Amino acid sequence: MEQKHRNILQTNFAYLIKNLHNVEEICDHLMSGDILTSGMMDSIKHKKPRPTGQTRELLSILPRRGMKAYKSFIHALHETGNGEVGDHLEKNSPKSNGQNSGEIDNGLSKPKVGNSDTQEAKLQHSEKPEETQKSESQNKQGWPMSEKSIQTIKKSDIKKCTIDSHKKICESKQVYHMTGSKKGKFLSVSNVQCTTTDENTGAKTIDDSLTKKTECENKCRCCVDFDKTCISQLFTHMQYDSKAADNVRGVSGQDVKVFLEEHLNNKENTVFDSLVIVFFSGGDKYEPGKIYDKGGNEIDKEEIFTMIKKSTAFKGKPKIVILRTYDFEEKTTPPDHDVLDAVKSSVHFIKDKPNVDDLFVVSSQPKTKKGPWVVGDGMNGSYFIQALIHVFKNMAHEKSFMEMMEEVNTCIMNAMVPKQGKTSVAEVMILEHSVQKSLFFFPGLLDVPAVMMKVPGWARFWQLVENL
Repeated sequence: MEQKHRNILQTNFAYLIKNLHNVEEICDHLMSGDILTSGMMDSIKHKKPRPTGQTRELLSILPRRGMKAYKSFIHALHETGNGEVGDHLEKNSPKSNGQNSGEIDNGLSKPKVGNSDTQEAKLQHSEKPEETQKSESQNKQGWPMSEKSIQTIKKSDIKKCTIDSHKKICESKQVYHMTGSKKGKFLSVSNVQCTTTDENTGAKTIDDSLTKKTECENKCRCCVDFDKTCISQLFTHMQYDSKAADNVRGVSGQDVKVFLEEHLNNKENTVFDSLVIVFFSGGDKYEPGKIYDKGGNEIDKEEIFTMIKKSTAFKGKPKIVILRTYDFEEKTTPPDHDVLDAVKSSVHFIKDKPNVDDLFVVSSQPKTKKGPWVVGDGMNGSYFIQALIHVFKNMAHEKSFMEMMEEVNTCIMNAMVPKQGKTSVAEVMILEHSVQKSLFFFPGLLDVPAVMMKVPGWARFWQLVENL
């Protein structure tokens, strides 16, 4: 959002608190225009007292939702019976030169859900379109630049695996069966500690007198919400099952264990081919690769991993754990070991020895002292989660999970940072891995029979089988 528009919201803050109504309808319009995420919607709608609490929350989020946010907000006001409020704000809007106003107003008078598809397509085909079939170009094309915003995930974004491709992969490797009637179960635990409260009044506000720390927290919370929304959308569109009860937030360490126990040993979950669990935690001075509860207390991750390994519902099936631990400090000290070597470009294995329990655990850690670990000014999400989503969308149809982690690592080691250019911001950590079978997700394929690997020397046997 331009500074002049921030100033208008700030100057009219008291007016908006007093006169704005139908806040939830306004949020619905902003979400349809890709201004708000579902996580932000949920946060706004549950604020009390209503509607003033909702208005404060909305106004604390809007300034960091990109260049379209203000115009989309004005449009939403006129569409929700708040036209008088919209007129009042527009009267206070300073005139800008034609070139600038034309750039900002373009396409915003009627926000459309489809706009993000067009932007995504432009982003994906902006460089060397003749190389789009190559894995390396797929990795680099569309990986977010600092000047461009990231969109939420749509089903059409995910490249589908074909029957022929599935057969070739299965014949050449020992793979997990991931094409049954139920692809997998998706669970998430969110214990991120970030607030945007005014330290003096406890109220949500966008006043310039806010401390730099509070301003940073506000930006971080938006990034966390976006990460959670996107990762959930990714696995939902990859045919994973996820209900409201499968996602918890603000829970103690004991409650985390109870939540996992209920799913890991639930007979009803034996129908799924795999399990994905994402742990979101963090705040100030949080360490990468660790799990924290709602109070910021560290949870013994090895105990959590042991619980998952012993799961009866997912025995013999791949269990994927993604740890996203945020550190919202603006300057932190990265770990003091060889992972900070800028020349090193491969993922970092915390344990050299693979497990025999079909468990894969990934996380990331910073390679720079500059924080917090977000994509960039005016953008959403964190480098690690957004790189993971980008790679899954483009490569899950043909690459294994471990191969994709190498690609994720390439992305975050070649990130575009505002005012710095290409920077190695983080690296992927593999905390647990298994080598008994290769893990492919085969997006788009359900109810496809398993294909056995062709053993070298059995060519004549397979030829006879195929001729039956």
